[in-house]
Order: sequence, then C-alpha cells, then structure tokens
Amino acid sequence: MVDHFTYVLASDGDLMEGVASEAASLAGELGLGKLICLYDDNHVTLAGATDLTFREDKARRFEAYGWHVATVVDGNDIVALDSAIRGLGTKRPAVHHSGSDPHRVWLTHKQDSFEAHGSPLVRKRLVSPN
Repeated sequence: MVDHFTYVLASDGDLMEGVASEAASLAGELGLGKLICLYDDNHVTLAGATDLTFREDKARRFEAYGWHVATVVDGNDIVALDSAIRGLGTKRPAVHHSGSDPHRVWLTHKQDSFEAHGSPLVRKRLVSPN
C-alpha cells in the first residue's frame, strides 16, 4: 500500500509528548519499516535543559517499541548519517539518534540556550569593531 519512505525530524520536545510514545509504540507493533525518525538529542526544552525532566534512555525506549536504533556519534557528519540510514533495512521502523550536541541557534546571543525557543535572536559579532 505504501511504497515510499516517510521521514520524521524530531527533537527532545517532540519525544516528551505522550502522543509520541503512543505513535512510536504502534509503529513498532505494525512493523512500519519505511518510517525513519531522525532524532536530534540536543538536550534542551522550552524551559531548560532536559536533565531537569527528560532523563530516560531514548535509544532503549525505541528498542523496546520494536524499532531499529542507529546512533551516529556526530549528528553533523552527513556521510555517517547517510550510511546509517542506508543500513537500516525495511523490516521495522527506525530511529537515528544523534549522540552529539550540535550548537543551537549558532552565532546568536542565545546559542546553546533554552531561550532559543521563541526569543528574538541577535547575531553575535564575529569581528571586533576596533
């Protein structure tokens, strides 16, 4: 019935939602092998760091749902990411878990801060005015 891949881009806030758990569990149960979730484990929520409220092992959670889990140490390594996606197969849904902590809102005054969610951004000066 479905002859194409569906890709999901997800971050910490997405996986914290209860409906994400229900949908992921169902996808594992149904063996939706053409569903691939690219999860950016960036350790930040709307209100602060994830270590305040979201400490679970996300890779083990998805394995328990019946998903194939592939972890790429550097989520910015496009070659490693492509290789991981190509090696997933189509027997069960898959999640790519980025083990790195890429910068959020790079080169702004809110870089690597939870304040990046919804706050006005100002570009950092790269060169001193003097």
